[in-house]
Amino acid sequence: MANVTQGYVQKNVSAKNEDEVIKPGSSRIVRLASKASAIARHPHFQTVTVSTMAGTVTFGALGGAFGCASGVVCGGAAGVVPAIFTFGASIPAGAVIGALIGTPLGATAGGATGALTCGGVGHSVFVHRHDLNRGYLRLTVSTIEVVSTTRQRSTETASAARQLVTETVSTTRQRLTGTAMATKESVSVRVLATRKMTGEIAAATAQRTTAIVTDRSVQIGTASAAAGAVGGATAGGAAGLLGGATTGALVGVPFALFTFGASIPLCAALGGGLGMTAGAATGGAAAATAAGLSG
Repeated sequence: MANVTQGYVQKNVSAKNEDEVIKPGSSRIVRLASKASAIARHPHFQTVTVSTMAGTVTFGALGGAFGCASGVVCGGAAGVVPAIFTFGASIPAGAVIGALIGTPLGATAGGATGALTCGGVGHSVFVHRHDLNRGYLRLTVSTIEVVSTTRQRSTETASAARQLVTETVSTTRQRLTGTAMATKESVSVRVLATRKMTGEIAAATAQRTTAIVTDRSVQIGTASAAAGAVGGATAGGAAGLLGGATTGALVGVPFALFTFGASIPLCAALGGGLGMTAGAATGGAAAATAAGLSG
């Protein structure tokens, strides 16, 4: 047991001596490496590095493209002057030279600008990340509250509008029902009144007709008028027949020479018929009127 313990102690002492031998020469390198590793693992350094690289690449590409285009234009414009002596070869040559000069200059300027700008932005964002996070949370909470309040107000407004519409429909229905009932009652009353009035008028007319028909003087006048009409129509018809036949015969005399005497009986028959009809109507009316008045 003692031998084992002694061997373990000697081993640790030898390892310690080896560290002491290596440490003096490499302590500075180890400290620098450890510090560099700590800096590389720090989130601030990583944020600034990533934003700087992104700005450099993005703005460098844009600056290079812009510098190339500007160099081509400027170089081509500069090559126009000696184009007479170079048979136009100076223009593309100037454009190529301008592009070769403008591209690296634009890329350098754009990369530097992007590195500084995006690096500064990344540094500011990392430094103020807590404030930005609080602002984002505050904005999110405010937005949620506004949405919730708006939704609640919309729900309340919709409920109030629905209730108002329901009340309006119910009130309108009640009014229409009341109006219909009143109209129905009014129509019923008017129909009953009209029916009663019509019955009264019919009864009065029937009573008056009965009174007229049963009146003795009316009966006598009616009988006298009928008898007078019959007698007057007979007498008038006979007188009209005689007068019409005579007149017709006289009218047919001038045409007897041309009709071999047939116009005289024909005109007499026509005149007799017309005279009998007119005499019967006139005599009947006159006799009926005279007999009715006298009766």
